[in-house]
Amino acid sequence: MLRGAQHVCDVAVLYPIAGIWANFHPTSLSMYQSHPSGRAREIDDRFLELCRLLLRNRIDFDIVDERAIREAAVEEGRFRIADESYRVLVVPDTDAVHLSTLRRMSEMKDRGVLIAAVGGSPSSPRPETRAMRR
Repeated sequence: MLRGAQHVCDVAVLYPIAGIWANFHPTSLSMYQSHPSGRAREIDDRFLELCRLLLRNRIDFDIVDERAIREAAVEEGRFRIADESYRVLVVPDTDAVHLSTLRRMSEMKDRGVLIAAVGGSPSSPRPETRAMRR
């Protein structure tokens, strides 16, 4: 029944890993213990809450990273990543986003893509570094 079907999703959600990195520091704790950075936990918790809210409201979404956003093609008020096309980019509460990603999101907005920030906007645009380009 689903053979030949194509996944259609209008909403992409930014994975806030740069905000986690900005608040993370190595510890000797087990991976099963909470990280001592309250802000890192808060970013993670709010991201999960956002995803759950979208699901509860039957809004289909894909999670995308900053690299995918920077490399996305933009046309007719939508941005394309691989075979998927989105009309909306949701930016969750986070402390940091790479400056090049913020610039790209601004270009996308100017070309008709809806950018929806949930919570606070990134307060610490992170410059590109070799370690963060992975």
